[in-house]
Amino acid sequence: MTFSVACFAKSILGDGLSVRLRSSGLALLALLLSISGASQSSSPAAAVDELQTLITAASAARDSRDPSKVASANARVLALALRRLANVRVAESAFPQAAALYRSSLAWEDSAETHVGLAICELYANRPDDSLLEANKALLLDPNSARAFNIQGKAWMKKRDYRKAAASLQRSVSLHPEFESAYALGVSLLSLNDAAGKEQAAKVFDTIVASVGDSGSLRVLFGRAYRDAEMQDDSIRELRKAVALDTKTQHAHYFLGLSLLWKNEWTDTPEIRQEFVTELRNYPHDFLANYFLGYLDSNDRRYDEANVHLKAATEIDASWPEPWLFLGLNAYAQGDMANSEKYLRKCIELTGKDESRGNYQIRRAHVTLARILKASGRADEAAPYLVRAREDQKQSLAEAQQSVAGRASDEGSVSPAAVVALLRRQEDQPVAQSPDPVDPAMPLDSATLDRSGLSEEKKKAALDEENQIRLIVATSFSDLATSEAIRRDYSGAVGHYKEAERWNSASADLQRNLGIA
Repeated sequence: MTFSVACFAKSILGDGLSVRLRSSGLALLALLLSISGASQSSSPAAAVDELQTLITAASAARDSRDPSKVASANARVLALALRRLANVRVAESAFPQAAALYRSSLAWEDSAETHVGLAICELYANRPDDSLLEANKALLLDPNSARAFNIQGKAWMKKRDYRKAAASLQRSVSLHPEFESAYALGVSLLSLNDAAGKEQAAKVFDTIVASVGDSGSLRVLFGRAYRDAEMQDDSIRELRKAVALDTKTQHAHYFLGLSLLWKNEWTDTPEIRQEFVTELRNYPHDFLANYFLGYLDSNDRRYDEANVHLKAATEIDASWPEPWLFLGLNAYAQGDMANSEKYLRKCIELTGKDESRGNYQIRRAHVTLARILKASGRADEAAPYLVRAREDQKQSLAEAQQSVAGRASDEGSVSPAAVVALLRRQEDQPVAQSPDPVDPAMPLDSATLDRSGLSEEKKKAALDEENQIRLIVATSFSDLATSEAIRRDYSGAVGHYKEAERWNSASADLQRNLGIA
């Protein structure tokens, strides 16, 4: 069995640009692709050739002056071109727009590939049931779609049904051995939490090593999988292999320190702390290494050292509330009430409605801010924060009854389990959905593009591809409208000429043809 290491982009998108790498320190995709230095983007020649073939066929149909042939040929062009643009939107992390484009494509052709694309969007929107529905539709059309089985497995993983996930992913790997789907299969088998699953996962990981070769990045992935399954000894074994292979493997010392800390019942030692220090020395701009060192120093009341790391974390990514929380708590402990209030308000603002984050850690901000407000004579302003803190505490205690590791008191630090949980959250967070309907023909706004994480070069490549597709879509709608006008279907012609105008208002003769229709 051999694996394609440029796997994730290809297995997720099939044709068009690759999915972007997330900026989180837990960038799983970055680790997957770094194993062989694979490129982040992929535009397979076969996909380009297929679209060009359909365009050529549409041109021949136009020359034949047979309106039914023109309509049929351009429907196929529209189906593929809209799917290709949807893939570009996925690369830009614009999943609501991508979903709208996939649905538009399905209006012209019921394609397994398009259902898979829509399943991906539903998964990113944290709707695993809808993702499963689309994956199943894809499998009805193509029972041997490895990509459909892959996404089906991911949806079952999201629903925590790891036995079904393993079955789907095993089918995907058997149909088309891909590195990423094989790794997900190993993770699912470990998550079964039984000896048989663990043994099977080890065999999967061994097969991956035999196929792509050993590396520090690969061992970090395995260590992370064992750690998430709470198999700390196995995680430590894999992470020690990672640093032995290459001491500068990104995340290796960080995860090794985390696993050692967990095994040591969350009591840090000089050896454990050194792992985080080494990670930071190797990667000074790593968010999680800075944040976690700040967290450890804050718990040990080394406030000045903690603040250096926490402020560095906020400069790397100011959108996470956790560093602001500990900056606020540190300032309060040091008697700096003005900065404490500022930092805690920032933490509360960034947390928003996600108050369950980190085992309701926000209650620490509410309690401390209320104390500051009362001490400064603002008791009326403090009262709502105390109410919210009590509500947070009730929710936290209710959840702690189900997970002893999640308990933490108001006076204690945020629970270690909560700290680890928040490190995983960014990967599990659904993509923000606009309450308004999405117009698939609308270009992306600059704010959405800025959030994509793409480099300027990749943004330009995506825009160039989009502009080419927009011309193709506009031309196909225009030719389709003309074929309808020839058949005296003027209502249909008007609608499709207007569609052509939405995609490219500068199309030749478009306004004249629309007026005539």
